Amino acid sequence: MTEAQSHMLSPADFGEFFAAVNNGHRSFAWQQRLVDHIVEHGRWPEQIIAPTGAGKSAVVEAHVFVNALAAVGAGPRVPRRLFTVVNRRALVDSQHDRAGVITDALRDALAAQDGSVLCSMAEALSSLRTGDPTDADPKGGPVAVGLLRGGITRDNPTLLDPSVCAVVSATPDMWGSRLLFRGYGASWRARPREAAVAAYDSVMVLDESHLNRQLLVTARRIADLARREQPLGIPTLQVVETTATPADASADRVEIEPEDLVTDVALADRIRASKPLVLRTSGNWLKHAAGKRSNKQFIEELSDTVREAVQSAAALAGTAPRTVGCIVNRVNTAVDLADVLKKTDKDLRVEVLVGRMRPADLRTLRQNHPGLFTVEGDKEIDVLIATQTLEVGVDVDFAALVTELASASSLTQRIGRVNRLGRRTEAPVTVFVPDSAPKKDCLPYTVQDLTECLDWLTALSDGPAAVSPEDLGTLDLPRPSRRRVLYQRPEWADVDRWSRTGDRLFADDDLELWLRDDLEPEKAQAGIVVREGLPTDDLSAVEILRAAPPLPVEEFPAKVQTVRDLVEHLLKGASGKDAVPRAFLFHDRVPTLITGEDDAWTVHPGDTLVVDYGARFTTAQVAVNPRDAKNAPEAVADGVPVLYAPDEYRHGGKDRQKDSSTLRRSFVSLDADAATALWRSAATGREHDTVVLPITVPENADAVPWFLVTSEDVPADDAPVRQQWTPASDPVKLQKHSTDVADRVRDLASAVGLLPEYTDTVTAAGLHHDDGKADARFQAMLGNDPDKPAEPLAKSTGVTRRQGRGVSARGGLPIGWRHEQYSAVLTELARHRGDATISDLVVRLVGTSHGHGRHGFPHVGAELLPDSMPAGERDIAEDLFTAGRWDEIVEDTAVQTGHYAVSYLEAIVRAADNQISKEGR
Repeated sequence: MTEAQSHMLSPADFGEFFAAVNNGHRSFAWQQRLVDHIVEHGRWPEQIIAPTGAGKSAVVEAHVFVNALAAVGAGPRVPRRLFTVVNRRALVDSQHDRAGVITDALRDALAAQDGSVLCSMAEALSSLRTGDPTDADPKGGPVAVGLLRGGITRDNPTLLDPSVCAVVSATPDMWGSRLLFRGYGASWRARPREAAVAAYDSVMVLDESHLNRQLLVTARRIADLARREQPLGIPTLQVVETTATPADASADRVEIEPEDLVTDVALADRIRASKPLVLRTSGNWLKHAAGKRSNKQFIEELSDTVREAVQSAAALAGTAPRTVGCIVNRVNTAVDLADVLKKTDKDLRVEVLVGRMRPADLRTLRQNHPGLFTVEGDKEIDVLIATQTLEVGVDVDFAALVTELASASSLTQRIGRVNRLGRRTEAPVTVFVPDSAPKKDCLPYTVQDLTECLDWLTALSDGPAAVSPEDLGTLDLPRPSRRRVLYQRPEWADVDRWSRTGDRLFADDDLELWLRDDLEPEKAQAGIVVREGLPTDDLSAVEILRAAPPLPVEEFPAKVQTVRDLVEHLLKGASGKDAVPRAFLFHDRVPTLITGEDDAWTVHPGDTLVVDYGARFTTAQVAVNPRDAKNAPEAVADGVPVLYAPDEYRHGGKDRQKDSSTLRRSFVSLDADAATALWRSAATGREHDTVVLPITVPENADAVPWFLVTSEDVPADDAPVRQQWTPASDPVKLQKHSTDVADRVRDLASAVGLLPEYTDTVTAAGLHHDDGKADARFQAMLGNDPDKPAEPLAKSTGVTRRQGRGVSARGGLPIGWRHEQYSAVLTELARHRGDATISDLVVRLVGTSHGHGRHGFPHVGAELLPDSMPAGERDIAEDLFTAGRWDEIVEDTAVQTGHYAVSYLEAIVRAADNQISKEGR
């Protein structure tokens, strides 16, 4: 604590902290009770029961605050990581943004040293870190913030520093797959670490848990299995469900109590917010819901009703934003409605928000209209049209709502987006319902859900004809129909199988059985990407695409059939204003030009189609059948590699395309590394830029025809190049590196509170984890001259990172040779020579320190070592990797310690190694 701090933290400071990060709004009494519950019991409650709009997202503030209390000894040791999980992929960003606002405020207070509660918390939370803050969080700061969802680069900063207080926002599949050792989007090497930080020192808050009961069952079962493992001194996974309608009420819960509505005026305003209900009967709704394409008459009815709502909202909103929400059940409905509204009223400002938007377009929408995604609203937008994407995870505050009939639980979520703060005198809700009860499913809802919701709405309209949270409490909410007969509970044997992350399987386990309520097969999805200014030469275009493959941020999600329709449309010669756009198909990350002469092409699920600028295939920023398309979308510029080539060499292109004749002439005689160095030395170059050159250049050419510049960030923590490349200019000696890693392991173990016996174990593993790098062949690969014996190196010297990627081909090592396999041999040898710090668990942690060896390595003992090695080493290698004792060690340590516990110990060793490597040591 510093002199600038005015007082020690206590639970009573939560309200002041909450107000400081929420524009002065004080916390509700139930939110304070949540903090008090965690402090009193030393763990989170199993349930948080509160209606939509009651502030359940304050779990982020609660998590950060109780960790600050723990850091100064004013509260119990609680989980360092909070995973907020929401069943709406596109809007997990909202919770991520909330966490970002909080950590920014803490960072600013720390810089100001103003003696405030925020400053006290920031210093307390910063004391939990062991690594450089800029490594775990690009902006630095007391809290690490991460994001795990599809369509973006997955970011789990807790892998690098398990001791830091962190908030990670995730979708159910992204978090659940990590818990089950199969992290989607993570490399197989990182899977054990991802599972460890999910199952240990973590709390998972599942928002609106009734939407994903299976994940709740799975998470609680894994938490139970983790509690049965050997205690490490670290909290095991805690699981919290938040909902207004729990399937089973637990005694361990925090909820809104009747007296809260007396003492909390702001909460009472939300719970009693005026929301008149209007049921609009449509004879066209069933036709529309049952058809694959929109019913024109129904779209016109929707359009008329939305315009009426806009006019009414303008009169009722007062000074508040008057945005009207329209939430529909299918993407094509949203797209067609937006098209009609824009045609019939040119002055109407309409935006669309659906799950099938390109991430870059969603990012632009959020940047241009940040208030639209908060209760503050955006006065520039008249109508926001959305699908189920908007039901969960975004604190929008509509002045009125027009929506289709849906399940009761979904409709309740939609209603919760209206008059959210109760600051409007009235905010009507109009629900389109059929003129007769549905007879069959109208996807995405079952006939049972729709029928029960229709009966429930009818009963509501017969009463007060209003749908405030208080009104909704007068009738029991119909529960969603179960999408499966039984929920699946994972057992120890399942975890044992999943933990074999190093096994090369024909196909990974299908985790839907453990993660999803709905087991119906999903419609096959592919993607479409637009690239501007690719070379007119097809071979060069393919070469560039191979060097700069599609990025998630620039990909339009689309049905496989939509992608096929676009290819056929382009092959028929449909074009924009310039040349006919081409189609390049990425399958298994390999690009191929599709030509009219090639009838063998097909689009598989997961493929990505890259097209030239000018291809028309979107309406309202969503990929549609090209015959219905209104727009030719632009290419994404930010973050995408830039092509430098003369204008006449390009296909189409716009002003932002680049040429650099001088550099193209300079590069003609250089290789890629030399070109990169020259580029970085130029005024426009950046430290992490990398130049890609053509594989071949015409003889006697005075310039390369093109070059590509990519921004190469720091290698992933589990990337093989990280193990042999360093940003340091001075040689990194093996002995010094090993000692530094061991010291950092001990620091990390102390920071998280690991029990002393396990602290000694991981420290010993950190000391020996790289012993195998002393192999003469590996040293030659790192650049150590075998004819001039020198102290062994831990990292390469005199080679670039690009060269480091291919350096394993040198040195005479067998393909796939792993230094940590040899490290395990040398560690076992040290034990034979009397080192009492080494146990089977230490040997196992050494061998698996880089994610390999679970459960085997590709080489037996005779292949691992050259014949020149001493007999003692060869005997141990044969015993471990030919006779099979390594497999026994891995299995025995997993059984005795626990699959998640031993993975957590691996994560501690790996995190320390990463931290030291990133520091250039």
